[in-house]
Amino acid sequence: MKEKILPALKKLINFKATIFLALIIYLSFIYLSEGKPFIPSETIIALSFSFYSLGNFLFYMLIHSSIFHLTVNLVSLIAFALIVENKLKWKDCIALFFFAGILTAISYGLIHTDTILIGASAGVSGLIVGAFLLDPKKTFIAAILIVVLLSFVFIPSAQTTLISYSEKIEQKSTKIAEDINKAIEKGDTNKAVDLNRQFTEVKKEIKEFKKAEELRLEVEVDPWIHGYGAVFGIIYLFAFRRKKLQKEMKSYLPSGKK
Repeated sequence: MKEKILPALKKLINFKATIFLALIIYLSFIYLSEGKPFIPSETIIALSFSFYSLGNFLFYMLIHSSIFHLTVNLVSLIAFALIVENKLKWKDCIALFFFAGILTAISYGLIHTDTILIGASAGVSGLIVGAFLLDPKKTFIAAILIVVLLSFVFIPSAQTTLISYSEKIEQKSTKIAEDINKAIEKGDTNKAVDLNRQFTEVKKEIKEFKKAEELRLEVEVDPWIHGYGAVFGIIYLFAFRRKKLQKEMKSYLPSGKK
């Protein structure tokens, strides 16, 4: 068993870029959400990219409104980054992701000055088009698998997590309120004060969660953002890895057949 597992792990470790990108996006979410399944709306707005916050051209890619948003982008990123990294150097995979994401933000933000951008989808779009141009067969298979896994496994799981979290904090709020009344009836002032502090914190958490959910539902997914990311992904390959791209395309285009 070990003889099969160890080589597989060693091969996986070779995908440095995929691991790096997945980790910084995941750990950024954990840090900013403080372990909750959402990031407070104030933090999202502060780190989002817009015409009025051009300095966030990098940070915005690491911000995801909830575990639902994170799951979609993270699963897609891992799948297509693996394909790109298998064909190019690990540095190219990282560069392609940030090249597409950063230039999409700047160009889109300057044109649409009334919008804010969050999430890694522009960078992921760059990876998707890169993967398709370098290895269309594997990319097509990966795309089908991602749709299936997201639809029947990851998205339902993320939705369940959000619902469960909402129910849990509501129940916690109700329980603390009941305990406060009991403490007051018993004349335990100190306990009532401590419970009231906890109640205030839970109510704040409930308010933050509702605001984050409202923001998630209000945010519109503009397909043009993905289009921008794809275009810049193509530009990166033609500008910096044209020979490698041409070599790979010759291997699957009709003209490349012997």
